[in-house]
Amino acid sequence: MGSGITENTLGLVAAILSSVAAAPQLYKVMTPNTTQDLSFWTILIHFIAAILWAVYGFLIESFILFIECILVALLYVLILLAMFRDWRLNQAIRGPSDLPNDSIVERQV
Repeated sequence: MGSGITENTLGLVAAILSSVAAAPQLYKVMTPNTTQDLSFWTILIHFIAAILWAVYGFLIESFILFIECILVALLYVLILLAMFRDWRLNQAIRGPSDLPNDSIVERQV
């Protein structure tokens, strides 16, 4: 099809863009209590997808795909760790038995 240089350049540019796509989000969540608006399931699914793509890249011997997906997975691990950090901070503030919707339950009783 195309030359190897063109395909590798295209793959490298795509890898760089994919890798830096999660970086702004990671920068944002470095500050405690900044992950409330993030969807845990979305981040987890992106992480799993990156791992699966890395395995695929390894199996087809695509070095660029493998490295890029490992980097993306690491970014998502850091975001998930920040989400866990904020969850623990919120648990410490509210207490383990407090539910976010306690005020709604109290009004109904």
